[in-house]
Amino acid sequence: MFSHHSDAEKGYSLLEVVIAIMIMGIALVPIVDSFANSNRLSTPVEERVLIVNHARAKMEELLAMNFSDLPVSGSVTPSNSLSDTVTVLGRTVDRNVYVETYDGDENKDTLPDFPYLPDSNLKKITVQVKDVRFQTLKSAR
Repeated sequence: MFSHHSDAEKGYSLLEVVIAIMIMGIALVPIVDSFANSNRLSTPVEERVLIVNHARAKMEELLAMNFSDLPVSGSVTPSNSLSDTVTVLGRTVDRNVYVETYDGDENKDTLPDFPYLPDSNLKKITVQVKDVRFQTLKSAR
């Protein structure tokens, strides 16, 4: 009526252990692959955050400067004295600074012979790091 197992029948057989390890190995492949993919996807996001932070930091540095210390460079050629490079994830990246004169009242003070008359107390500052670009105006007052 009651069956008693011998000591040899207790536990798992080698075949059962091998099959269990194979099943766990097959199940772990997609999990490990998803971790590898998430690491690859996070690198561009991390790079973007670092680039934005470097651009913001440069803009803050420029806004802390005196108005007269910001040399006008124009919108095409970056200012050599204000531009610099930073390291983002082991790569050197340019932080270009452009300083332009700016017409705050949108040419309402133009003379017939001058199509553009910028204000002497207003400068447009642009900071560009890769494809991130910040712009603001700085007043002499």
